[in-house]
Amino acid sequence: MRHDELHFFVAHLCYFHWQPHPNIMTTTTLRLTDELKIRVTAAADAAGLTAHGFMLRAIESQTAEAEAQAAFEQLAAQRWRKLQRTGGYLTHDSVRDYAMALARGDSATPPKPVKPVVKTARARSA
Repeated sequence: MRHDELHFFVAHLCYFHWQPHPNIMTTTTLRLTDELKIRVTAAADAAGLTAHGFMLRAIESQTAEAEAQAAFEQLAAQRWRKLQRTGGYLTHDSVRDYAMALARGDSATPPKPVKPVVKTARARSA
């Protein structure tokens, strides 16, 4: 293979077919204000970390929080759809009373779902 062919082949691999290995880190540039850079450095020093390590932990923490929030919202939407579909829910008091009766060793009937009551605007203002 000639030198110019080799150069084209390597360039082609690098720019069109190369995919990073899953364990290889990529580089991202963060532009921080001078004030924020000072704060990050101070917080990192206090935590015994480098600024880089501190920012990695912060990004990881914020990402995990966003993922947990998204999962919570998805679960809430599923439960809301189920409530709309079935039309019933258990009240806190009925579940607590049932659980307490079972804890005392009493025979207890499981609570029955209740239907939500939708108040009209007139009923709310009265």
